[in-house]
Amino acid sequence: MISGFAYNGQFREALLVYNDMCREGVTLDDTVFVAALGACAHGGLLQEGWSIFNQMVEYCRIVPRMEHYGCIVDLLGRAGKLQEAVRFIESMPLKPGAFLEYLKCFLRQRNICFLGSIVGFSIAFRNLEYVHSSSTDNMTSRPPVSGSCTASVNSNQMQTIARHLSGAGFRGCSSSLRYLEAESCMLSPDGLLDIASGSGLKYLNLQKLRSSTGLDGLGNLALTKSLCILNLRMCRYLTDDSVAAIAGGCPLLKEWNLALCHGVHLPGWSAIAMYCSKLRVLHVNRYRHICDQSLLALSNGCPRLEAVHINGCAKVTNNGLALFTLSRPHVNLRVYEVMSIGPSIENLFRLH
Repeated sequence: MISGFAYNGQFREALLVYNDMCREGVTLDDTVFVAALGACAHGGLLQEGWSIFNQMVEYCRIVPRMEHYGCIVDLLGRAGKLQEAVRFIESMPLKPGAFLEYLKCFLRQRNICFLGSIVGFSIAFRNLEYVHSSSTDNMTSRPPVSGSCTASVNSNQMQTIARHLSGAGFRGCSSSLRYLEAESCMLSPDGLLDIASGSGLKYLNLQKLRSSTGLDGLGNLALTKSLCILNLRMCRYLTDDSVAAIAGGCPLLKEWNLALCHGVHLPGWSAIAMYCSKLRVLHVNRYRHICDQSLLALSNGCPRLEAVHINGCAKVTNNGLALFTLSRPHVNLRVYEVMSIGPSIENLFRLH
């Protein structure tokens, strides 16, 4: 139940189940803690995650496994606490390199690439070997001098380093690559085309993407025909044309995060309604230009839509929300905002 709630974005509900188990005296094993920590990591619940980890170690006397360590590292990474993540890795009862090697091998086996976190940790340890070895497993890497990482090497600024990773640093994704994390990276339109070239991606996170040219190249993602989950939260350069291209070119899209993408207007929402026939979850929190007409357009399409995360949208009125609910009574309007979507590292470890 904990994992089920977490998978559907109900992280607080997942912890309520965990807390109920604690109150009722249910014996907690390491699997329960993997699920609870994974829910915290995916929901960005930093304090709760630390509390549960400490409870596991200090009170339940459970020796953490790689899965538990991975959840904490994921939790700290998602919270932007990269320095703390490094210190946590260094405090493990194993060499930091061993953990990174384990994580790298696991990601390679599952065709997963976390660009930001792997690059950040590798540079922090003054060891770029992990960057190049993990990238060459899934894509053809250019020589280091071509600028695969353009930031200055400074272990005290790992978050900045991760954000300076450029898509121009690799050329051509393998068709076997399924999951790609590239949050807070700087990519050119050509870099985005490189990412889409493999066409096998099912999950792609480009949250807080920055454009190295100031141009919108996200329409190139229309080449990722297998894409099911797409996180474009805070992609400021996104335009109606790119939204229409993605909607028309990604027929399998089931979840799409467009929160704080202020460049999309009515034509973009109409394209989503027209083409996204399998879309189940849409995130539009704090969107500046979505309005009642946009909701009307969405209500006339997306036949499989189950949930819309919407709050803080100044141009959406109560009447607009009411009309949407009348026309689509089975669609759940959720006011809470989800920062991260898609698979958590806890679920990925479970697949191992």
